[in-house]
Amino acid sequence: MRTSLIRKSSLVALSASLLLSLFVPQGAQAGGGSSWERVRTPRCFKARHRNHTARLHCLTLFKLARDGNPNRDFYTLRHWGTARSKDGYAMKIFRLRVYPHEDGPRIMNWAQFSPAEDQQRDRCDQISIGISYVASISWTHSICEEWDIRPAFNRPGKFSNTWKPLSGQPVIESERQVAYAIAVAVKQGKKPRWHLRSFSDVYD
Repeated sequence: MRTSLIRKSSLVALSASLLLSLFVPQGAQAGGGSSWERVRTPRCFKARHRNHTARLHCLTLFKLARDGNPNRDFYTLRHWGTARSKDGYAMKIFRLRVYPHEDGPRIMNWAQFSPAEDQQRDRCDQISIGISYVASISWTHSICEEWDIRPAFNRPGKFSNTWKPLSGQPVIESERQVAYAIAVAVKQGKKPRWHLRSFSDVYD
């Protein structure tokens, strides 16, 4: 059953964690003048509550400028968020996912996604999430325990990243972050659209 209230301290902690990541960096220029330029201001969705967890997630969008390709445009979607358990419960999952919107243009192919493989840490650490297709752009996020990625190789633009705890190491009333970036190609002059979703839950 979804809870209707969240302690103010929990929401403040989630918001502070995300604000550190909101506005850095802009496009990074490569040889030949290509660069990833932001075309959508960072937006955070309304906080969500499920059972004894709370979560926030955000997005921003970049376009590859001066890509030299007369047939295709390239976009990078950055998606990140923070979740925590509360009321003494241990969080068991926090997932962010994206899939192409049915009313958007066809996403023609993958350019890149990051992280490119599953990640595991014995302790919380920093990780660089970035795209290096033609030009480079990256962000630093916090990673704890395990990230499990699921790219849809036969459906460009569909991707998920899931945080999971390590066996025997419960995470109780503590924030965990998930992040990824995907770069895709669309027909020249088109702009991709996506559905973005988040999910979190605790052990019974």
